[in-house]
Amino acid sequence: MGINGRLSNYLFFLLSLIFFLSIFFQTQKGLTFLKSTSSTFNSFFANLFHSIKKEVNGFFLNFKSVRELQKEKEDLERINLSLKAQVFNLENEVRKYRKLMDFPPNSEFDFLVAEIVGWDITNPYIGLFINKGEKEGVKIYSPVLDRWFNLVGRVLRVSGDSAEVILLTNADFSASVKLKDGVYGILSGENSPLCTLNYITDPSSVNPGMEVSTSGLDRIFPRGIKVGKIEKVVSHNGGLKTFYLKPYTDLKSIDFVIVLKK
Repeated sequence: MGINGRLSNYLFFLLSLIFFLSIFFQTQKGLTFLKSTSSTFNSFFANLFHSIKKEVNGFFLNFKSVRELQKEKEDLERINLSLKAQVFNLENEVRKYRKLMDFPPNSEFDFLVAEIVGWDITNPYIGLFINKGEKEGVKIYSPVLDRWFNLVGRVLRVSGDSAEVILLTNADFSASVKLKDGVYGILSGENSPLCTLNYITDPSSVNPGMEVSTSGLDRIFPRGIKVGKIEKVVSHNGGLKTFYLKPYTDLKSIDFVIVLKK
């Protein structure tokens, strides 16, 4: 059988099938089958659409939840950082108050305690700044001491709520001091850890290790404030000597000072 014959057979079969289906669907059974098939397809696609819709909604809900969780995480991290900063500040305040409690009482002087809030940026042996001023009774030339009532310096400038202090190690600082009974001199700073003693009334009696205190003769510093010890004596040609004093106060380690009210 040739190709034309096979095509004729296929065409005849297809036409017969169409004719049969047309007759079948015109009958009650055919209509029932058609309705059943249509209902099945409708139900299938409805369920499919519902499932897809449910999955899509679930995806967006999960996406929203992830974003909300991320935001909550970021908020908690910010709160955590804020709390850490508050704890750090509180710990600093506790340390400050503990240091304040270590200041010994001294009924001999009327004084106030001030916090150091800054240093001279060019040289730590020149000056510092405190958080007390005229409002608290601080005045120019007010003596400044450490917690053990050793000499630190004096007030150089003062404003309403702060003051600048010139240190005893500053080259512009001077004070009348006493080395022992009958032996006096002038203390001067060197912009360095050590000070020098000049115009000593009896240089030959001065030796390393001698304690030095304020004499009160300059009428700025009360008599008897401890200053430091003679660190070394350097001899020069012609019999001249330079006397170096090491202050009792470790200027690099103090956070608070005592200001005497004049």
